Amino acid sequence: MSARVLPVRKLSTHLRKALLPLGAVTISAGLLLVAAPASAAPAPPPPAPAGAGEWDYMGWSAVEHHKGNEFRTIGVIDSGGGNFKVCLKEIPNTPAVLWEYDPGANGNDDAVSYLDLDINECDVKSVESFVDGSDGEAELYVVVKDSEAVIEFWD
Repeated sequence: MSARVLPVRKLSTHLRKALLPLGAVTISAGLLLVAAPASAAPAPPPPAPAGAGEWDYMGWSAVEHHKGNEFRTIGVIDSGGGNFKVCLKEIPNTPAVLWEYDPGANGNDDAVSYLDLDINECDVKSVESFVDGSDGEAELYVVVKDSEAVIEFWD
């Protein structure tokens, strides 16, 4: 067996329950020990882009403290514009807002839209008008009111 220690934010109860049977053990606050057979196959590569008119899975994110009683997804997701789908996993109904990250001189992030989400539901918003910068992409994140939210992104 080989083991890796991974830094983690607060894990949701559902995620902890899913990891424990797989050999994951919380060894101290903020660390998670994941053991796997040394011969375990490497993780499969991410799926290829689905193409025009199809949803590309962009990944998922837990949330970290943002400010006050708000929590935001970790990092940003890049979108080339058009429609962007956000799905809520793990917890029931929480107020959510999709934001566009603006690292420019003023650093004022733009609210894209409020999201109408309940557990295992998705909401689709147009982000075309938020594409900017030299990379021609919108950098997006979600802010919620629940510290145990898990969010999936599709572009």
